[in-house]
Amino acid sequence: MKSSAFRTRPRVHRPVRSLLAIATVTALGLTTGVTAATATAPTAVTIQAACTAPAWNAQSVYTEGDSVTYQGRTYEAKWWTQGDVPGTAGDAAVWRDLGACEGDPGSGDQPGGPGGDEPGGETNPGNNTPDSAINGYRNVGYFAQWGVYGRNFHVKDIDTSGAAAKLTHINYSFANIHPDTLQCFMANKAVHDGPGGSDGAGDAYADYGKSYNAAQSVSGVADVWDQPIMGSFNQLRQLKE
Repeated sequence: MKSSAFRTRPRVHRPVRSLLAIATVTALGLTTGVTAATATAPTAVTIQAACTAPAWNAQSVYTEGDSVTYQGRTYEAKWWTQGDVPGTAGDAAVWRDLGACEGDPGSGDQPGGPGGDEPGGETNPGNNTPDSAINGYRNVGYFAQWGVYGRNFHVKDIDTSGAAAKLTHINYSFANIHPDTLQCFMANKAVHDGPGGSDGAGDAYADYGKSYNAAQSVSGVADVWDQPIMGSFNQLRQLKE
């Protein structure tokens, strides 16, 4: 039996994988030196207005449009006010918040009736201090809607009696409240019995339906038939002005 002789050819190892590995490392080395640029969103910068309005003073009288600075915010008066702290929340708040401000409050005389700055910058030495009876306090009066009948007491009497000059607020009683829905409602005459049979629905006629002649009116001008509002509400509006 012949035996076959086999010669083994030396195996040549081709450095393919090594080359790939070197290429990979080289690629990694190239990328490690690259710094990626990251886009940064712009930052919003809020610039607050300067506090140019004078500081709020509890003793001063302010009217519609007057501006004050209080605790780093600017406020504007909606109507006549004295002693009402700015920033009070609610529908009845007398101050309108105009936003934050920075810096010291502006200089200048506070509002306050007679005795303010005269033209030219000279100060009149008049008395700006409110009546001592209401200085720093809320002096509240009470006006009953039914008083215009038997008592014959009208809003003008608050003025002519001198009481208006001593009051800061007037409570009016009562609004026309529906006893079932608890909502304000309108009527064209005095109503003694509520829609649900209960008493106290209110008197819308006295509130905004009663006509006043010139002698009875706070302004001295008679009501006309087609004006939007009459009655005690209109007279109180005139008193406030």
